[in-house]
Amino acid sequence: MQNIGKFSDNSRINIVIENILDELCPFLEEQAREISELTAIGKALGTGKDIRALLKMILLPMRFRILWILTRLRNRQNVCMIDIDKKRKMHLKKSWESKKRILIRINKMQKLLNLM
Repeated sequence: MQNIGKFSDNSRINIVIENILDELCPFLEEQAREISELTAIGKALGTGKDIRALLKMILLPMRFRILWILTRLRNRQNVCMIDIDKKRKMHLKKSWESKKRILIRINKMQKLLNLM
């Protein structure tokens, strides 16, 4: 009976993680877009590298914090669930689908951060 509680806790945690990613992903996409636009303006003015270097310096602390958060979330998702029986198989399948979806989103956001 204790394991069933753990599974429901995992699904709640997955929902919380997905909510965090829902908030974070559009923010990162907007930041990456702004950096691209400012770099293009800088290149037109002949100072593209300077502007990009300045933006990276400004965004570096935020970037490291977000990467740290994403790494923690990824590690949380990679924790294996053990002791499976037939009664919980369906719930487990939903949980793994959720984990896979979360990991794909985390990968996408880490790629965006690497572009910054």
